[in-house]
Amino acid sequence: MFLIKTFELSKFENVVLGEDKIDKLINILTELLYETDNSEDYTNITNHFLNCFDYALTHDNFAVIVKTLSSLREIVNDSSSKESLKKNAKKTIYIAGSSRIVSHIGTLLDKGQIPDRNEFNRFIETLDTNAAASLIRLLGSLETIRARKYIIETLVSIGNRDISLVLSGLKDSKWYVARNIIYILRKINNTSALEPLTQMIKHPDIRVKKEAFKAIGSLGRAKAAFILTDSLEDADIEVRKAALHAMKDIGSESAKRTIMDHISKKQFIDTALEEKKFFYSTLAKWKDPEVYRFLTDTMSRKKLWKKTRNDESRACAAYCLGLLGDGNAVQLLQKYKASGNKKLSDISSESIRSIERVHQKRSRDQ
Repeated sequence: MFLIKTFELSKFENVVLGEDKIDKLINILTELLYETDNSEDYTNITNHFLNCFDYALTHDNFAVIVKTLSSLREIVNDSSSKESLKKNAKKTIYIAGSSRIVSHIGTLLDKGQIPDRNEFNRFIETLDTNAAASLIRLLGSLETIRARKYIIETLVSIGNRDISLVLSGLKDSKWYVARNIIYILRKINNTSALEPLTQMIKHPDIRVKKEAFKAIGSLGRAKAAFILTDSLEDADIEVRKAALHAMKDIGSESAKRTIMDHISKKQFIDTALEEKKFFYSTLAKWKDPEVYRFLTDTMSRKKLWKKTRNDESRACAAYCLGLLGDGNAVQLLQKYKASGNKKLSDISSESIRSIERVHQKRSRDQ
């Protein structure tokens, strides 16, 4: 059969300038797909397609690639097409999502050549599923934040259609790729990612763990709070804080009770003051009678042993009462304003002022 001789499109830009010229060249290549049953001939045609795609990308002409891939998909979906033709068309669609083409896109993005988002999305939609793996690999090599954000948005779009195509990126050896994939899953907000995300809180890199906590928290499901319970006991304070933030984001009844149960443990009284305060303040997310009673009970509780530690717990409860803004707490806070423990006295005073400011604002707004 007749074959076009191998060439480099970059040397013939004056010949194939403009969409019409590229269209004609691609039309010839598509016609050749109908003719070939020979693997060597197909390889030759494939190389020409790759050169065309490279040229189109360099000239920011995603439209011609979309048009080409759409035509090839029509061949694949046409029941009257020969099996050999379908096979060749599928292979050509597959190479459009290969690392070579995707890496070329990455180079352009790093250079600041940002394609139109709608046109690029249409391009991505016409690719085969292999493009997702190529884009995930690309995340590990991009040099600019802007380029990474662009590819992340693209992977969110892909994941919204089929989340399984994105989940594989969690296994990437580069910590920053794994973290970006978790961020993508958080944006997709599909509960089917919950189980894989649970595994990521065991990741050796704290940055990946913290992103996993955020993602689990954003899913906002009762089951997620149960998953995070053990992390409140983690040896790393950053992990404990990240887990607590996630509990707050979940905002469920089970998350609330998990935090209160943790604070109620005997050993919690020995927790450092700032961390203790962080735990108590998180309860302000739930402005309900149960939390209010929990805090007032804490302030009223007396201990013969560890009095200083107990006063710290009272101070933290007082701080949270101030965040709740419930005027009923003022009388109790007045009592501890006179405490001999300066921290408890100061925080009780500040919480009273905080509650008064809340009520003054409400009065003005009425």
